[in-house]
Amino acid sequence: MRGFGNQKIIQKKSGGLFFLLLFSWNCFAGETQTDYLNLSVGTYFDQKIPNAPKEINVTGTFRKFTEAQYNPADQTLRFNPKSVGVGTLNVIDKKTGEVLYSFTIDVRKTDLVKVAREIKSLLNTIDGISIKIANNKVIVDGQILLPSDMKRIHSVVKQYGSMATTFVVLSPAAQNKIAQFIERKINNPEVRVSAVNNKFILEGVVDSPEEKSRAEIV
Repeated sequence: MRGFGNQKIIQKKSGGLFFLLLFSWNCFAGETQTDYLNLSVGTYFDQKIPNAPKEINVTGTFRKFTEAQYNPADQTLRFNPKSVGVGTLNVIDKKTGEVLYSFTIDVRKTDLVKVAREIKSLLNTIDGISIKIANNKVIVDGQILLPSDMKRIHSVVKQYGSMATTFVVLSPAAQNKIAQFIERKINNPEVRVSAVNNKFILEGVVDSPEEKSRAEIV
């Protein structure tokens, strides 16, 4: 607890009596701040606990609604919500007994399972992808062969806003095929196209700035 901050003394005369009023701000500025976490049933959530020691205790009413497991290696508290409800969780330094962090946890029913099911139905003809729920999001991940599938995936995921995201990339085989296609379109034996780290690199020698420009456009 900090000491008294800005202090102001006001004297008021009323009926021959003097009243002394003392105002203090930030008297409790040293108290642990409470953070609010909105969790979804069936969807785990990782909360960073910066500067936390290796050994902590957790107390509160959270156990009725969610499991909580601490990983000291990356200072992360993983929640695995089980039922709807509101609870509290305090992170306490095991050695000193100091309350380091305090959370109010609101566990709600999730729509993410439904979202994942809908996305899977819309993308079920695309090979090479997986759909899972992590950190309160539906994640589409994997490698695909066709660029047209990439456009379709982005179009579907976009419909669900912040509830879904995609990490899908073109497979190396697909990138190599696209590089070959670009090379054929350029139609210059002195120009080679290769796929490296999701980029296409053009290498070679051309006879004029116009040929160079055309190759870059392709």
